[in-house]
Amino acid sequence: MANSHYQAAFELEPNTTSLMQLYDSLYKTNQPDKAFTLLEQWVKKHSQDYVPMAAFANELLKSGNFKEAEKYYDLLLKQYPNEPQFLNNLAYTYLNLGNNKALSLAEQAHKLAPGQAATNDTLGWILVNSGQAEQGLHYLRNAHSLQSQDPEIRYHIGVALSKMQRNDEARQELEQALKANTLFNGRDQAKVLLEKLR
Repeated sequence: MANSHYQAAFELEPNTTSLMQLYDSLYKTNQPDKAFTLLEQWVKKHSQDYVPMAAFANELLKSGNFKEAEKYYDLLLKQYPNEPQFLNNLAYTYLNLGNNKALSLAEQAHKLAPGQAATNDTLGWILVNSGQAEQGLHYLRNAHSLQSQDPEIRYHIGVALSKMQRNDEARQELEQALKANTLFNGRDQAKVLLEKLR
């Protein structure tokens, strides 16, 4: 088993490299809870180790623990103020916490990395949520062209189209998003909206 090999390596020499190898290995073998706990314990003891901290912040974000995620992205951005991934993820966190700094952070991230699906998606989604669906749709379409397999982006496009009263198109996007059968942020909301549009 690869896991036991990485576990042994980590126990023999616990450092960032062996930690991240074990973390990846646990993830690939469908043990996300163990992977999460491993990172959590490490980050609490090694507050200056930013690679695992970034992975941990991302885990918090994915699980919807936005208050905790905010704390770690603040720390990461003190070290790396122009890292688009951290700016982007904090913008998304702020959107979910109702912090009105979300848009300016998302714009900053997009300016630094205009060719990334994530920065286009976050900026587009924040615009859609602040009543600028048409403007937001432009960025969401960019995100989709860069990462067409991501169901969450399709969900965001569906919401934008429904806000613009383009219900047939919205329905198609939501159906495609849900057809993927993968968990994503907003999956339940996508189902509710699709029912409404039907």
